[in-house]
Amino acid sequence: MIFLVLASCGGTKRTLSVDLQTDFVPGLEFRVVRTEAVLSTSGTETSRATNRPADVGDDYLGGRRVGDFDLDQPGSYAVTVSLMREDGTVLAQRIVRVNVQRSFGVTVLITRSCEGVTCPGAGDDPGSTTCAGGHCVPPECGPDDPSACGTPDCVGDADCVAANACSAGQCIDGLCFQAPRSGGCSPREWCSPELGCQPLPGSALDAGPGPCVPELEVCNGLDDDCDGMIDDGIDLATDPMNCGTCNHLCGGDHATAGCARGVCTLSCDPGFEDCDGEPSNGCEADLTAATSCGSCATRCSGATPLCVMGASGLTCIAECPPGTTQCSATCANLGTSLSHCGGCNVACGPAHSTALCTGGVCGVGSCDAGFANCDGDASTGCETDLSDATHCGSCGGACGSAAPYCVGSAGSYACTNGCSDGVRGGDETDLDCGGALCSACRIGSACGRDQDCAGTAVCNAGRCEACGECEAGAMDSQACGLCGTQTRTCGASCSWGSWSSCGGEGVCTPGTLQSQACGNCGTQSRTCNASCQWPAYSTCSGEGVCAVGTSQMQACGNCGTQTRTCDGTCNWSGYGACGGEGACAPGSKTSAGCFNSCQQMTCSSSCAWPTAPDGCTGCGCTGISQCGFSCPANMHATSHSYSSGCGTCCSDNNSHCEPNCGSSFSQCGFSCPSGYHATSYSYSSGCGTCCSDNSARCAINTGSSFTTCGWSCPSGYAVSSHSYSSGCGTCCSDNSTRCTKI
Repeated sequence: MIFLVLASCGGTKRTLSVDLQTDFVPGLEFRVVRTEAVLSTSGTETSRATNRPADVGDDYLGGRRVGDFDLDQPGSYAVTVSLMREDGTVLAQRIVRVNVQRSFGVTVLITRSCEGVTCPGAGDDPGSTTCAGGHCVPPECGPDDPSACGTPDCVGDADCVAANACSAGQCIDGLCFQAPRSGGCSPREWCSPELGCQPLPGSALDAGPGPCVPELEVCNGLDDDCDGMIDDGIDLATDPMNCGTCNHLCGGDHATAGCARGVCTLSCDPGFEDCDGEPSNGCEADLTAATSCGSCATRCSGATPLCVMGASGLTCIAECPPGTTQCSATCANLGTSLSHCGGCNVACGPAHSTALCTGGVCGVGSCDAGFANCDGDASTGCETDLSDATHCGSCGGACGSAAPYCVGSAGSYACTNGCSDGVRGGDETDLDCGGALCSACRIGSACGRDQDCAGTAVCNAGRCEACGECEAGAMDSQACGLCGTQTRTCGASCSWGSWSSCGGEGVCTPGTLQSQACGNCGTQSRTCNASCQWPAYSTCSGEGVCAVGTSQMQACGNCGTQTRTCDGTCNWSGYGACGGEGACAPGSKTSAGCFNSCQQMTCSSSCAWPTAPDGCTGCGCTGISQCGFSCPANMHATSHSYSSGCGTCCSDNNSHCEPNCGSSFSQCGFSCPSGYHATSYSYSSGCGTCCSDNSARCAINTGSSFTTCGWSCPSGYAVSSHSYSSGCGTCCSDNSTRCTKI
C-alpha cells in the first residue's frame, strides 16, 4: 500500500523530493527503488527518473529519500514509485498525481497488504488504478483529496494485528505496517511476517540460491553484472538511449538525438530546423519550404511566394528559375530533389538508407550499417535488419536450430547458441548452461527442470541439487599438508569416495623462519611463503671484518714483521711482537769495523751492514789545516805550506790534513795510514823541496789481492811475490810486493 504526505518548501527553485516508507525488507525482498516523475502536456511527455539501491539494514520503515527532481515546468506530475525484485520484476508500485507549482516533499507509504493486488479489480471503478490498504484507489488519492483514499485501516497500533510472532503491528498515517519485533529473530535471521524467522543470505543457516550470476549490464534497475553497482555505465542524464529513464529513446526526423540532464535534445541535419521546439518530432521544418525559407522566421508570401537557393542563400522570389518546377511554394529540380523526385511532393526517402534521386527515379544510394536491401525494391529501402536471425549478417543468412541467436554489431554478425559468451541469455537457465541448447548445469546453478542439471542432480526450488551426497562423477578437493591438495570423486551411488593422498605439497610451513651463517660471521634468513616454498635468502648482515683464522702481516722495526690473526668473532686480534729484524735502520751509518773513525758504512735497504772494512766507503770527517808537519789520528797531510800564524818566515810550517777515507788518496810522505797501502811514490810540490819523491799514493786494503810498495804486507794479507815497480822508487831492484788475502 502507498500513501502520500505533501509538504511545501520555500524558495524559487522548483524541486520535487520523494521519500519512501515500507515494511517490505530492503536487500532481501526488494533490491532497487525506482522513482519517476512524468509531466504530460499537449501530447508531449517530460520525465525524470532515478534508481536507488536497497541494501540489508536500510531503514525504510522509518523513511528514506528515494528521489530529488529539479522541475523546469509547473503542472500535474504523475509520480511512480516501484519496489524492484532482484530479477527486475515489480514487487509493489504506486502512481500518484501531484500538482507541483512550487517545491514539494512527498512521502510514499507502501505496505505488504498490496502485494499481488491488481488494480482495477473486479467491481472497481476503472479510474482506481493503484492499491492502498489492500484495495484499489484512483491516483488522486492523497492529501489534496483524502476522500479518494477511502476509510483508514487504523487509528492506532492496537488496530493492526501482528502477522507473525517475530513481527508487531504498527499504524502509520492510517495504514497498518508489519514491523520486526525486537529480539524476535536471532542475529543471523530476518523476520518475514508471512514465513517467520528466515536465515540471512551468507549465514550458516542460509540454504537459498547461490551467488549472483554475471550477465550483460542493461538499464533495468538491477546489478546484472554482479559488480555491486546498479546500471553502472548508464547515465540517465546523458544517455540518448535511456534519457531520464531506462529505455526512453531520444530521436526524431532529420536530426541527431542527444540527452542533457535527462531531457532529449536535437542536433538538426543541414537544411532542417526545430521550429516548434518539440524534440519528439525532430527537426520538422524544411528550410527550403516557403513557411521556413532559410530560417524559422522567414515565410514567403505575396509577390514573392517561392523559396529558392540564390547567390546569398535561400531567399523568397516571384517565379521559379529555368530547369526547376514550382511545387506548392517552392521550386524543385524534379530530376534530383529528394522531396520532389520525379514529381511534386513525391518524397524519396527509402528506409535505413542514404536516398538517391537520379533522373526523377528514387533509389538507394547506400544502406545504413546493420541493414540491407534484400528484396531489391528501392521503395522499401534497406528493409532487412541484419541482426535478425533470419538474415544474420547477410541476406538469407538464417540461423539454424543449433545456433539460433544472431549476435554482434553493425559491422559483424554471427549465429551462436549463446553457450560460450559468458552471459546468461536465450533459453539458458544459468550462465552458459541449461535449456535446450547449452550443456547441463552443475550443482548450485539455476534450473527450470531436472534435465537442466548435469548427471544425477535434480532441480529443486529453481537450483540444481545433488541427488544424495553429491552428483555422480563430480570432483571435490581440499587443502592438505604443506599447501597440497587431495581430491575425492562422487561415485555412481551419489556418495563421496575416500580422499586421495595429499599431492603437490611444498617444502615448508608458511611463516616459518630459517637462518644460516654467511660471509664473515654474518647471518641471512628467509621466511616460508604462502605457497609453502622457500624464497631466496636475504642479503648477509651482521658480518665481521675478516675471515676466521686468516692472518695479516705488517712491517715493523728494522725490516722486521709482526702478525695478527682473525679471531672466532671475525674481528682482528692485536699485532704480535716484531720479529726478523735486521742489524740497522736503512740509511743509518757507523764507523764500527772500519780502519778509523772517519770511515763509515751505510745500512742497506735490507737493514744489514756491509762487510767491513770493504764496505767502509763513507767519510765522517772534514779536512783541516794546522801548524806543523803532522796530522791528527785518522787524517793524512796532503800538502805543506807557510802560515804566518805558525812561526818565523818563511819556510813551510803548516799542513793541510784530510781524513783517511775513500778507496784511495795521496799524502805527503812515504807511509800510509792503517788500513791503506802505498801503491806508488811521486813528487808533490805541496809536500816539500823539489824535486825528489816526497808523497805516496795510498789505497784501501780491500779485495783478495793487491800490490804495495815495499817488502811487507798489511795485517790479514801474506806476501805472494816481490817485483820492481817504477812507481815505488829507484831503478831497478825489486821494490814492491804482491799481497794476497789470508
